[in-house]
Order: sequence, then structure tokens, then C-alpha cells
Amino acid sequence: MKFLSPRRPEPVRAVADQFEVPFRLQLALPVNEVRTDLVIKALLLGAMDFVDLTASPEDPPAPQRRPKRQRSLETDIGDSTSDRHEEQQARQRIMQHAAHVNRERGVTAYPCVAEAQRQQLEGPAAGNHTAPPVAGAGISGAAQQAAESPQAAGNRLLAELHAERVARQAKRQNVTHQSLPTSSSKPDAMPVQRRLREQQQQQQPPSSSAEGMAQLSLQQRGNDATELRLLTWNVWFREDLHVTARMAAIGAVVQARQPHFVCLQEVTPLIYRLLAESPWWSCYHASPCPPDVPYFTALLSHSSVQARGACRELPFENSAMGRDLKTVCGTLGGWPVRVATTHLESPLGWNQMNRAARVAQCKQSVELLDQAPEGDVLLAGDTNWGPDDGTPPLPGGWSDAWLHLHSGDPGLTYDPKANPMLKPGNRIRRRLDRVWVKLSRWRLHRMELVGREALPGLQFDGRPVLPSDHFGLLLTLRLRA
Repeated sequence: MKFLSPRRPEPVRAVADQFEVPFRLQLALPVNEVRTDLVIKALLLGAMDFVDLTASPEDPPAPQRRPKRQRSLETDIGDSTSDRHEEQQARQRIMQHAAHVNRERGVTAYPCVAEAQRQQLEGPAAGNHTAPPVAGAGISGAAQQAAESPQAAGNRLLAELHAERVARQAKRQNVTHQSLPTSSSKPDAMPVQRRLREQQQQQQPPSSSAEGMAQLSLQQRGNDATELRLLTWNVWFREDLHVTARMAAIGAVVQARQPHFVCLQEVTPLIYRLLAESPWWSCYHASPCPPDVPYFTALLSHSSVQARGACRELPFENSAMGRDLKTVCGTLGGWPVRVATTHLESPLGWNQMNRAARVAQCKQSVELLDQAPEGDVLLAGDTNWGPDDGTPPLPGGWSDAWLHLHSGDPGLTYDPKANPMLKPGNRIRRRLDRVWVKLSRWRLHRMELVGREALPGLQFDGRPVLPSDHFGLLLTLRLRA
């Protein structure tokens, strides 16, 4: 700091003498005739290294300039000043509740999955499925304990926060948000469910005879299949944004491409019900819709896959957002394969990126799956992985399917330049969705982005509407010769 001589040091010297403050300290402060009172205040409080005496007391305080990177991240993530304020309050409520729950549970660190959970993956086969599992039938003991623990209260809090966010978004779009009736709804709610089914059927493209024959052929082949297809997609929980048409478009991709495994993220109870009413749903076994959860992951396996036990759910203990790992095992082409999906912890803003939690969840997932008895394992989902997260902690023998098949292609699944539905000015371009594999009898064959076409005749804020804010990933494997 540059030392400046005061023009009129007498008032300052008098105060210094009165409080026995060495006058030489005052020479380190820029002093003028107008702001002597601030210098005195600084001396008395002893909490200021520098006093700006260049402005008049009537002038408004100068705005503080933030680093360029911080300002750009705030622009990318925040929708508006009011939204950022509301989201910050919501984030504080989430983190305060998470800290309270962890204190009650006595959790001070977040180790990897316990040995008991690892043994659950190595349990004996439970036979074939003949019907989709009922709610709760495929949840492991660890997940049941989590549902009975304070985590359930956390899910209720997240549900309230999600409802508040949806209400704000609906208010901005002048859309009345109406929840889908549950099993405990009144009888007069049934017409609403029928209307939703009719709307979806109107927007669902008709199934051609060729597609029907292909579906029948897929079911007949069963274990004779030489191809394995997996679809992963973050469907976006925005229920106020043409949700019926968007889910019909996603369902059309499932019906046309007929993946053996479908991994979905950000599924809400309404979205789950809309998909479950689709004609293709009966060909799949789906993980159940959990109660009192605002959004979640769903894992589906085709009926042509010979199931080996129910879907298992392993919650992450370090998640303040209720994130988990879902996994299922089945036989296809005569060989067992294990498929898992997850939605790793999301960033909450430039000052709360949740990198440590996300990296720990990734490491926990791959270490657990690496111990699975099956030789072929696939982990797919929305990883929220960014450039600052470093290299994914994959064990030896694992690989990133997209990087293996598309060297030099960034494979961005969240891209405002390619997805015109995203808000203008959003500069976040990431390969958030990934598929990590450890293969033995299967080999990587093809991988592509899906859901990149706008839905005809639909707009939102003057922008086209796509199936989701994320593109989906469709991976095809083939049996080794």
C-alpha cells in the first residue's frame, strides 16, 4: 500500500493521542478533509486495512467486482437474480438438513459400500421374472434401512423444495401445475388420468407392423441374441414443459430402437406414470416408483433378458440429494451381464460444486461393481462430470465407451449450441452422460446420441421443444466371435 501524507493531520493526531495510538499508523491511510470520520472509525475498530476516501459520503458504495470466472459461472447457472436468491435459500435448507441428519446418524466420513452390500450383489439368482416387480419388491435390505432412517425425512424435504421450484416455473410460464393422481386419490381423479393417457396416445406415433414383428422377433430370440443395446437418458423433471409430448417422444425412441436395458434419470412420479402407460412398457421389467421422492432414477430390462434377481438399490450415504446406485443382472446371448445406473451429485452453484461427493460416489460405484461376479458390467447415467473433476477413478479393465468408439468427438450430451430448447446465454457444454464398461464376452460396437430433433409444432418461450435438456446415449454391444 502506498503511504500518503495527510493534508490536515491535527484531528487525526488528537484522536491518536487520546487513545494512545501511534500517529505513524495514520500515515498508512489516505486521508483528506472530508472523510476524517472514517479514519477515526477505522482506528477505533481496528478492522480496516484500507479506507476509500476518494468518494463523497453521499455517493452510493461502489459495486464489488468479482473474478471473471465467477461472474461467468453465475451467468451460466443462474436464471435470474430472484431465482438465484430463491435457489440459494433452497440450497441452504438442503445442506442444513443434511448436516442435521448426518449428526443424528453419527456419520462423520463416507466410506465405500459396506461388505454386506457387496455380498448382496453376489447373492444367488432369484429365478426369472414373469411380470414387472411390484413397488418395494426389488429394494435391498440396505435400501430398506435407508428408507426407515432420517433419509426419508430428507426425501420429504427435497419433495417440498422440488414442488416450490415447479410452482415458480409454472407461474412464470402461466401454466397450472396439476399432479397425477396416486393410488390414494379420490374417485373423481380418474378422468384426469384418462385424459393424460389419451393425450399421450395422440402424440405417440403408431406402431407399424414391421416394428411389431421386430419386437416379437426380439422376444423370441431370447438368449440367442448376439447384440446388446443400452439406452441412458436424463429425461428432465420439468413437468411444466410439454411433459406429455416429451415423454411420448422418448417412448418412441424406446419403441423404435428396443434397447435391452433402459437407464433413466430425473424421473418424477408423473413421468414414471406417463411412461408406464405407454404401449411398450409391458415389454419391460422396471424398478418401482419410490414413495415420497421428487425425482429418481429408473432401471428397465427387456423381457427378452432372462432376469437373475430383482433390481437392487444402494443409496449413497454422502448424498444430500437422495442419489443412489441401481443395479440389475440378467442373461442375454447365453451370458450374464450386470447393468447399473446412477445420477451423481449435482453442482449447486459456482461456490458449491460438490466435487468431493461426486468423486466419492463414482469411486464407490465402480469399486462395488468391479467386485460383481459377472464378467460384463455396464454403468450408465448422468455423471455430472466436469473438467475440474479430474479423471474418473475407473479401476483397471474399465473404459469409457464413447471415448473408445469416438476418438476426437467430444460427445456433448448437454449442449446449448446443439439443443435450442436451452436458455440463450447458457455456455455450459459438457459430456455429462456417460457409459463406463468392463467387458469380457461382449465388445463395443456402436454408440450414438439420440433425441436431437425438435418436436414439431411445440414451442416454449419462443424456442423449440426437444425431448429433454440432455441428449440420450444408445450403446450397442456384440458378442465376441
